[in-house]
Amino acid sequence: ATVVFVELATTFTDADLGDGDTLALAVATNSNAALVTPSIAGTSLRLGLAAGLSGTSTIRIRATDSQGLYVEDELVVSVVRPPLNVTIADASAGEGNSGTRNLVYALTLSASSVTPVTVSYTSADASAVAGSDYTAAAGTVTFNPGVTSRTVTLLVRGDVVDESDETVLVRL
Repeated sequence: ATVVFVELATTFTDADLGDGDTLALAVATNSNAALVTPSIAGTSLRLGLAAGLSGTSTIRIRATDSQGLYVEDELVVSVVRPPLNVTIADASAGEGNSGTRNLVYALTLSASSVTPVTVSYTSADASAVAGSDYTAAAGTVTFNPGVTSRTVTLLVRGDVVDESDETVLVRL
């Protein structure tokens, strides 16, 4: 969670305050408690922002003097988080002369999420051909909350044909 502090000392003033009298600050309302958790410490407003969430919250602050008179002011907190992206790293594996070998691709989620993120993938021929050079694959990978790394594995088929390096694609 992210925490932001806002100094309120100059936001509220009361010309009628006597010597030694102060304004008591309090959070009166918060329109989106799931997104923002506000609290007051002296003249500072502390805003706890929920991890991974975006949205808007309107927070009303009340300043009350010793006579019980008060004034309120609102502030709007907008939390905008960048969209999540999944990237895939290049991978390589020796083909061998027989059997199968794993070709493991590393997937990376750009930031941790508080909810599961699922991405679909499918293999596609480039210079390698499904069925003879590798086993075609398709499926989904889920990044659970807090997880930013996963893998996709394709099976490379070995053969005795003398050939140059071949390429298979994985599309997300």
